[in-house]
Amino acid sequence: MDFIRKMCSQIIGKSYDNFALQLLELPQQHYMPWTSSAMRPGALACILNDLEINHRTNIVEFGSGISTIFIAQCLAQHKGRQFHSFDHDPQWANYISSVLRELGLQDAAKVIVAPMRPCKESPTNSPWYDSAVIYETLESQEIDLLLCDGPPAHAKHDQMVRYPAVPILKNQLAENYSIFLDDIHRKSERRIAHEWGKMLGVPFRSFLLEGSFAHGVKGPHHNFVI
Repeated sequence: MDFIRKMCSQIIGKSYDNFALQLLELPQQHYMPWTSSAMRPGALACILNDLEINHRTNIVEFGSGISTIFIAQCLAQHKGRQFHSFDHDPQWANYISSVLRELGLQDAAKVIVAPMRPCKESPTNSPWYDSAVIYETLESQEIDLLLCDGPPAHAKHDQMVRYPAVPILKNQLAENYSIFLDDIHRKSERRIAHEWGKMLGVPFRSFLLEGSFAHGVKGPHHNFVI
Protein backbone atom coordinates (compact mmCIF):
# COMPACT_ATOMS: atom_id res chain seq x y z
CA MET A 1 0.00 0.00 0.00
CA ASP A 2 2.81 2.41 0.86
CA PHE A 3 4.47 1.61 -2.47
CA ILE A 4 1.26 2.34 -4.38
CA ARG A 5 0.73 5.57 -2.44
CA LYS A 6 4.29 6.66 -3.22
CA MET A 7 3.89 5.88 -6.92
CA CYS A 8 0.60 7.81 -7.08
CA SER A 9 2.23 10.78 -5.36
CA GLN A 10 5.07 10.79 -7.87
CA ILE A 11 2.66 10.65 -10.80
CA ILE A 12 0.54 13.49 -9.43
CA GLY A 13 3.62 15.56 -8.67
CA LYS A 14 5.01 15.09 -12.19
CA SER A 15 1.65 16.01 -13.72
CA TYR A 16 1.64 19.18 -11.66
CA ASP A 17 5.16 19.99 -12.84
CA ASN A 18 4.18 19.38 -16.46
CA PHE A 19 1.32 21.84 -16.09
CA ALA A 20 3.64 24.38 -14.46
CA LEU A 21 6.15 24.02 -17.29
CA GLN A 22 3.46 25.00 -19.76
CA LEU A 23 2.93 28.19 -17.79
CA LEU A 24 6.62 29.06 -17.70
CA GLU A 25 8.18 30.65 -20.76
CA LEU A 26 11.64 29.16 -21.02
CA PRO A 27 14.33 31.55 -22.27
CA GLN A 28 14.82 30.91 -25.97
CA GLN A 29 18.28 32.48 -26.24
CA HIS A 30 19.97 30.13 -23.82
CA TYR A 31 19.56 26.53 -22.74
CA MET A 32 18.97 26.31 -19.00
CA PRO A 33 20.11 23.16 -17.17
CA TRP A 34 17.15 21.89 -15.15
CA THR A 35 18.82 19.24 -13.00
CA SER A 36 17.58 17.32 -9.97
CA SER A 37 19.09 20.08 -7.79
CA ALA A 38 16.99 22.77 -9.44
CA MET A 39 13.69 23.98 -8.03
CA ARG A 40 10.74 22.07 -9.43
CA PRO A 41 8.56 23.89 -11.97
CA GLY A 42 5.51 23.75 -9.69
CA ALA A 43 7.29 25.60 -6.90
CA LEU A 44 8.79 28.14 -9.28
CA ALA A 45 5.41 28.90 -10.85
CA CYS A 46 3.94 29.61 -7.41
CA ILE A 47 6.81 31.97 -6.56
CA LEU A 48 6.35 33.90 -9.80
CA ASN A 49 2.61 34.06 -9.16
CA ASP A 50 3.19 35.52 -5.71
CA LEU A 51 5.70 38.00 -7.06
CA GLU A 52 3.25 39.26 -9.67
CA ILE A 53 -0.13 38.94 -7.95
CA ASN A 54 0.99 40.28 -4.58
CA HIS A 55 3.40 42.83 -6.02
CA ARG A 56 6.56 41.82 -4.18
CA THR A 57 9.20 44.51 -4.61
CA ASN A 58 12.27 43.37 -2.68
CA ILE A 59 13.25 39.75 -3.29
CA VAL A 60 16.11 37.87 -1.62
CA GLU A 61 17.17 34.40 -2.72
CA PHE A 62 19.62 31.97 -1.12
CA GLY A 63 20.93 29.50 -3.69
CA SER A 64 21.17 30.82 -7.25
CA GLY A 65 19.99 28.81 -10.22
CA ILE A 66 17.28 28.56 -12.83
CA SER A 67 14.92 30.27 -10.38
CA THR A 68 17.20 33.33 -10.54
CA ILE A 69 16.74 33.54 -14.31
CA PHE A 70 12.96 33.23 -14.23
CA ILE A 71 12.57 35.74 -11.40
CA ALA A 72 14.83 38.18 -13.22
CA GLN A 73 12.72 37.77 -16.37
CA CYS A 74 9.63 38.59 -14.38
CA LEU A 75 11.21 41.61 -12.68
CA ALA A 76 12.58 42.99 -15.96
CA GLN A 77 9.02 44.02 -16.80
CA HIS A 78 8.89 46.34 -13.81
CA LYS A 79 10.90 49.25 -12.47
CA GLY A 80 11.73 49.97 -8.85
CA ARG A 81 12.02 46.34 -7.73
CA GLN A 82 15.15 44.75 -6.28
CA PHE A 83 16.40 41.19 -6.44
CA HIS A 84 19.51 39.84 -4.70
CA SER A 85 20.56 36.22 -5.07
CA PHE A 86 23.30 34.88 -2.78
CA ASP A 87 25.42 31.83 -3.55
CA HIS A 88 28.47 30.32 -1.88
CA ASP A 89 30.05 28.97 -5.09
CA PRO A 90 31.94 31.65 -7.11
CA GLN A 91 32.07 29.52 -10.26
CA TRP A 92 28.33 28.86 -10.23
CA ALA A 93 27.54 32.49 -9.39
CA ASN A 94 29.66 33.61 -12.35
CA TYR A 95 27.82 31.19 -14.61
CA ILE A 96 24.38 32.47 -13.56
CA SER A 97 25.61 36.06 -13.94
CA SER A 98 26.83 35.28 -17.48
CA VAL A 99 23.42 33.86 -18.41
CA LEU A 100 21.72 36.96 -17.04
CA ARG A 101 24.00 39.15 -19.19
CA GLU A 102 23.36 37.04 -22.29
CA LEU A 103 19.61 37.41 -21.77
CA GLY A 104 19.89 41.14 -21.06
CA LEU A 105 18.73 40.64 -17.47
CA GLN A 106 21.84 41.88 -15.64
CA ASP A 107 19.95 44.92 -14.30
CA ALA A 108 17.06 42.81 -13.00
CA ALA A 109 19.09 40.61 -10.66
CA LYS A 110 22.32 40.83 -8.70
CA VAL A 111 24.13 37.57 -7.94
CA ILE A 112 26.40 37.93 -4.92
CA VAL A 113 29.03 35.48 -3.72
CA ALA A 114 28.74 34.89 0.02
CA PRO A 115 31.23 32.24 1.19
CA MET A 116 30.28 29.76 3.86
CA ARG A 117 31.31 30.95 7.32
CA PRO A 118 30.70 29.81 10.92
CA CYS A 119 27.22 30.86 11.99
CA LYS A 120 26.07 31.30 15.58
CA GLU A 121 22.43 30.98 14.49
CA SER A 122 22.95 27.43 13.25
CA PRO A 123 21.41 24.82 15.60
CA THR A 124 23.92 22.22 14.39
CA ASN A 125 27.01 24.45 14.13
CA SER A 126 26.88 24.19 10.34
CA PRO A 127 28.41 27.05 8.35
CA TRP A 128 26.11 29.44 6.49
CA TYR A 129 26.50 32.29 4.04
CA ASP A 130 28.79 35.08 5.22
CA SER A 131 26.33 37.27 7.14
CA ALA A 132 28.65 40.29 6.83
CA VAL A 133 28.29 40.14 3.04
CA ILE A 134 24.52 39.81 3.35
CA TYR A 135 24.12 42.72 5.76
CA GLU A 136 26.42 44.92 3.70
CA THR A 137 24.48 44.13 0.52
CA LEU A 138 20.97 44.49 1.89
CA GLU A 139 21.64 47.25 4.44
CA SER A 140 18.26 48.35 5.82
CA GLN A 141 16.07 47.06 2.98
CA GLU A 142 12.69 45.57 3.82
CA ILE A 143 12.32 42.12 2.30
CA ASP A 144 8.87 41.04 1.15
CA LEU A 145 9.80 37.80 -0.63
CA LEU A 146 12.41 35.44 0.77
CA LEU A 147 13.32 32.29 -1.17
CA CYS A 148 15.54 29.68 0.45
CA ASP A 149 16.93 26.98 -1.85
CA GLY A 150 20.45 26.89 -0.41
CA PRO A 151 22.97 26.16 0.86
CA PRO A 152 23.07 22.53 -0.35
CA ALA A 153 21.67 20.25 2.33
CA HIS A 154 22.37 16.76 1.05
CA ALA A 155 24.88 15.66 3.69
CA LYS A 156 23.53 14.27 6.94
CA HIS A 157 25.53 16.71 9.08
CA ASP A 158 24.13 19.67 7.11
CA GLN A 159 20.45 18.82 7.45
CA MET A 160 19.57 22.08 9.26
CA VAL A 161 21.97 24.21 7.24
CA ARG A 162 19.18 26.44 5.82
CA TYR A 163 17.74 27.35 9.20
CA PRO A 164 19.70 30.62 9.82
CA ALA A 165 18.02 32.50 6.95
CA VAL A 166 15.02 33.62 8.99
CA PRO A 167 16.76 34.25 12.35
CA ILE A 168 19.30 36.45 10.57
CA LEU A 169 16.85 38.37 8.38
CA LYS A 170 13.69 38.42 10.52
CA ASN A 171 14.23 42.08 11.51
CA GLN A 172 14.43 43.05 7.83
CA LEU A 173 11.17 41.41 6.81
CA ALA A 174 8.54 43.86 5.56
CA GLU A 175 5.15 44.25 7.22
CA ASN A 176 3.68 41.86 4.63
CA TYR A 177 5.82 39.11 3.12
CA SER A 178 6.14 35.62 1.70
CA ILE A 179 8.79 33.05 2.59
CA PHE A 180 9.43 29.99 0.43
CA LEU A 181 11.50 26.98 1.48
CA ASP A 182 12.36 24.40 -1.17
CA ASP A 183 12.87 20.64 -0.74
CA ILE A 184 10.14 20.22 1.85
CA HIS A 185 10.07 16.49 1.05
CA ARG A 186 13.07 16.24 3.40
CA LYS A 187 12.41 15.84 7.11
CA SER A 188 14.95 18.52 8.05
CA GLU A 189 13.30 21.14 5.82
CA ARG A 190 9.93 20.36 7.36
CA ARG A 191 11.49 20.91 10.78
CA ILE A 192 12.99 24.21 9.62
CA ALA A 193 9.61 25.40 8.34
CA HIS A 194 8.02 24.46 11.67
CA GLU A 195 10.67 26.36 13.64
CA TRP A 196 10.39 29.41 11.38
CA GLY A 197 6.64 29.41 11.84
CA LYS A 198 6.98 29.43 15.63
CA MET A 199 9.59 32.18 15.49
CA LEU A 200 7.52 34.47 13.25
CA GLY A 201 4.04 33.52 14.42
CA VAL A 202 3.20 32.66 10.82
CA PRO A 203 1.91 29.22 9.79
CA PHE A 204 3.87 27.43 7.07
CA ARG A 205 2.00 25.24 4.60
CA SER A 206 3.73 22.28 2.98
CA PHE A 207 3.10 21.34 -0.65
CA LEU A 208 4.71 17.94 -1.06
CA LEU A 209 3.20 17.09 -4.43
CA GLU A 210 2.84 20.52 -5.95
CA GLY A 211 6.55 21.27 -6.20
CA SER A 212 7.78 20.02 -2.81
CA PHE A 213 8.00 23.38 -1.09
CA ALA A 214 6.66 25.15 1.97
CA HIS A 215 5.59 28.75 2.32
CA GLY A 216 4.61 31.16 5.04
CA VAL A 217 2.71 34.35 4.28
CA LYS A 218 2.08 37.34 6.50
CA GLY A 219 -0.48 40.01 5.71
CA PRO A 220 -3.29 40.25 3.15
CA HIS A 221 -2.58 38.49 -0.12
CA HIS A 222 -4.23 36.85 -3.09
CA ASN A 223 -3.93 33.12 -3.72
CA PHE A 224 -0.81 32.28 -5.74
CA VAL A 225 -0.75 28.46 -5.63
CA ILE A 226 -1.50 26.96 -9.04
